[in-house]
Amino acid sequence: MGHATRLGDYDSAVTHGLGERLSRFALAVALIVLGLVVLGEAYAVSVGQPLSLFSTWGGAAQLFLLFSAALTAVCARCASPSLVRAVDLGFPLAAGGAVTLALWGASEVVAPDLVALLLMTLVLLARAALVPSSASTSVGIGLLAFAPTVAATAKGFGVASELAVDVDAFRVLFAALWSVGAVAVAAMCSHVVYDLRARVSSALRLGPYSPVRLLGEGGVGRVYEAKHVRLHRPAAIKLLRGDLVSERALDRFEQEVQITARLQHPHTVSIYDYGRTATGTLFYVMELIDGMSLDDLVTRHGPLPSARVTFLLQQAVGALAEAHAQGLVHRDVKPSNIMVGARAGLGDWVTVVDFGLAHPVRGEVAAAVMGTPHFLAPEIIEGSQPVSAAADLYAVGVTAYFALTGGFPFEGATIPAVCAGHLLGAVEPPSARVAHPIDPALEQIVLRCLAKDPADRPESADALLASLAQAQRRAWDHERAHAWWVEHAPPRPAPLPPPEPGPACPWSGRRPALALPG
Repeated sequence: MGHATRLGDYDSAVTHGLGERLSRFALAVALIVLGLVVLGEAYAVSVGQPLSLFSTWGGAAQLFLLFSAALTAVCARCASPSLVRAVDLGFPLAAGGAVTLALWGASEVVAPDLVALLLMTLVLLARAALVPSSASTSVGIGLLAFAPTVAATAKGFGVASELAVDVDAFRVLFAALWSVGAVAVAAMCSHVVYDLRARVSSALRLGPYSPVRLLGEGGVGRVYEAKHVRLHRPAAIKLLRGDLVSERALDRFEQEVQITARLQHPHTVSIYDYGRTATGTLFYVMELIDGMSLDDLVTRHGPLPSARVTFLLQQAVGALAEAHAQGLVHRDVKPSNIMVGARAGLGDWVTVVDFGLAHPVRGEVAAAVMGTPHFLAPEIIEGSQPVSAAADLYAVGVTAYFALTGGFPFEGATIPAVCAGHLLGAVEPPSARVAHPIDPALEQIVLRCLAKDPADRPESADALLASLAQAQRRAWDHERAHAWWVEHAPPRPAPLPPPEPGPACPWSGRRPALALPG
């Protein structure tokens, strides 16, 4: 595996977070220099000597080194990638010059040239360990860092005037050989660290996708934001949770991706890829939705107006209609599985996700109650009738009720209490729950969806779509919604660097295997 690059080249997958690492390195140098300056001036005061910080070349050099380190720390964290690279190349050169100048006038220091060589060696080794770069980049930076000391030694730096010229030449040769040796060691350290980071970065990838940050966790898996390393296309990756590795969980996870991949409705989440990690963890790659769930939307901004709820429901029910036409029941329709966002300038674009509980309609009674209690249809709780599309329509009614009121039709401190409400409780109309007006036509649709008897609900998702279209009296469309999203869209969190090499791989909870190339 070759990772060598030309001077100044940086592999983005391996050097992700270069600016932050360089900033920490420079900040550490600045703090060390500041400590040395304070100790030196305190010693000068204690022995009755004048302060040298502002009165000598050495003091000025210390100030310059301190300023350079602080400036590097700031620029590396805030600047563009090209400036980060320039700062990475320029700081060691500035440090070498400042150290040499500071020691040139230090008459109390024995062999200042050797002290300068030692200090710059420590700086280069620290950089090789902390700042990711290729060996060739470290060689170039190292030669720049030692150039001021070697040049100053050739001009008599550290040589007493009474010594012979051959001793002076020996010191220059020694400084040059020391510099070459130190640069070689630093380059080897960079090569090892760079190569290991490349191997870990490769091990943490899922095919061509690299992790960015954890988005959330569901019943069977965790969802990460990721990026295609070549196309730079954002995506979301769902992985089977490590604590759910069982035959049933594997079957359910594989069923979810196969079912979702079959659906082509524009408001159903799109699947890009499917496979296993190096440790055997199942995953699939889907589109990354820029927005928030309907649950978050209502929680953050309160109940929605009737026109907007109708507009959102039409899209979600359209996706369910396609699934029902293929003989599939979602079985987990709820606000957290309805994503709302903006796409290509169209606001309030709905995407239905998480078909992990989807069930084919076979006319069979479900063997177990599956779903979220607040959204379970009465016949599912009782287990009295086969699983059918009517259960999804009941959940759509609960979802609409939540979007209009911010609450559920049946509340309870325990799951049995919630289920009892679904079975026996009377639904309080949404208009009785809130002060703002609710469209009567939409309210009747919601109450029909919440009927105890499946036969009293809309006969199909297509029929429900037709009713919603008739209820859409007030204007609410993608353009109006886009204006809302421009004003209210939450700030996008900054991407996190790929996970550092550590005791566990985030994909599976196990240490990543670093297999050598064969």
